[in-house]
Amino acid sequence: MKKSWLLALEVDREGSAEVWRGPFEQTELYHQQLVTKGLTMAPIEKT
Repeated sequence: MKKSWLLALEVDREGSAEVWRGPFEQTELYHQQLVTKGLTMAPIEKT
């Protein structure tokens, strides 16, 4: 609960927050799953 509150505050202050970082292929899968629920995530950057 505390982490979600801190992320909410960061989004309020900065306009976004990083909630997860991982391999690009796994990120693409998560992105597809979020889209099917009407949610978004951005940006996806290949490193």
